[in-house]
Amino acid sequence: MKKHISVIIFSMVLLISLFPVGAAANSAQTHWKGTDSAGVVVTDGDCPIIVKNEVLTFNIENFPKTYYRSEEDFNSYSSSVTAQYTFYNPSEYTVTARLLFPFGERPMYAYQYYDENAGEYISVDDTAKYEITLNGEPLEKTLRYTLDRGAFNIDEDVIKIKDGYTDDSFYYPEMPVKCYTFEVSGIDEEEYHAATAAFDLGEFDGKTKYLLLEQSGRHTQKDGDARISAWVDNKTTLTLFVIGDTTAGYPEWTLYKNGGVEDKEKIDGTVTLIEEKDLTFSDFVFTHYDENSMISKFDWYNALVEQFNYSEDNSGVIFDIGTNLNINGSLLRWYEYEITLEPNEEAVNCVSAPLYPEIDAGYDPAVFDYIYLLSPAKTWKNFGTLDIKINTPFYLINSGNFEFTKTDGRYSLSLERLPEEELSFRLSSGEDPQRPPKKITDFLPIEIIIMLSVTAGIILVLILVIVLIRKYKKKHI
Repeated sequence: MKKHISVIIFSMVLLISLFPVGAAANSAQTHWKGTDSAGVVVTDGDCPIIVKNEVLTFNIENFPKTYYRSEEDFNSYSSSVTAQYTFYNPSEYTVTARLLFPFGERPMYAYQYYDENAGEYISVDDTAKYEITLNGEPLEKTLRYTLDRGAFNIDEDVIKIKDGYTDDSFYYPEMPVKCYTFEVSGIDEEEYHAATAAFDLGEFDGKTKYLLLEQSGRHTQKDGDARISAWVDNKTTLTLFVIGDTTAGYPEWTLYKNGGVEDKEKIDGTVTLIEEKDLTFSDFVFTHYDENSMISKFDWYNALVEQFNYSEDNSGVIFDIGTNLNINGSLLRWYEYEITLEPNEEAVNCVSAPLYPEIDAGYDPAVFDYIYLLSPAKTWKNFGTLDIKINTPFYLINSGNFEFTKTDGRYSLSLERLPEEELSFRLSSGEDPQRPPKKITDFLPIEIIIMLSVTAGIILVLILVIVLIRKYKKKHI
């Protein structure tokens, strides 16, 4: 009997070690996206100013946290990048240049606080402690914003910054917009625990576009029409914006059972119009614009127009905008400033900005990835030498094809010309960070692990019962 019990206990310990009833290793976030920075861009392609030298300095005294509890806590993070340019005006006339310095969107781990009056999260200013100087004298800088669609492209992104509303082929500030609010009723909820409300649209007619805030699906019908749908139950409200030619009103709604969108799945119920509002497109775009934010109305409007154009289908339906038209988390940030150089004048321009790496906590200790885009420097008439310095107490784990030399806690590199590839490097508080060995729990969701653990426990109890019954029978035969 002792032998059987020992085997059972060993088996239970083994199974519990494989399927722990608790949080699996992959149930916690281990990766946080950072932001890329880039060098100064000149907006006038005919500008004669040249860059004799750039000193690019990364001051990384601390790593960012993955979560900040207060604004003071967030402001204690001090790592930054400073680009120092030695400019020269070889022409015989005075040159005033408008310059742009992109430094990425706010990272996903940046501090925000919830404003109950606004009903949304508000970001704090993390740029006030950084400045731009010319020959040591501070310059006025303006924060500008453009829609961040992923990979930075110097030719496409620079032209997005406009001192006015974008001249779009469809949208304009005074364009009429109808806002319709509907309420769902009459669904037999005993038979249908969930339902779908939908309407059909043909190919975009060039006159009218639609935005359904609660949209959950799009299905192409046999006749080519798009069926736009949303999950609903009784008392669900739906908000539909009709943009452009609003004379036709709104499309006809139909209800379908349990998420279905096929004609044979139609059910009884009603989608009733409860409110109708007339807006202009600018009213619509600025619904959730914060007048006290650092984002100009031009930048907000232009970014949303680009997002609308990017997010529409061939039936004129705009999707993936979100329920409140808030694009704060999808904006690329820029410094905008001016410098003036007299004929044959040489001047030193310094630009400092916050530095936000990508965080990979899947390593022990964590690894921090930094990316700085050097390609924007190609916009200059001529670009000379480049010196790169990384001041940090941490270990440089990888820097790709860039071969740094370490001296007195500083990694440095001098280049005679602008390299073809972008600068990227990795830092860690450990000299050789490693990923922990993979376990089966790293690949399974916590629900499956719990189910397997419970099942294993039941099986082991049954085995124990069978063994005890057999033992009992042997004693009484």
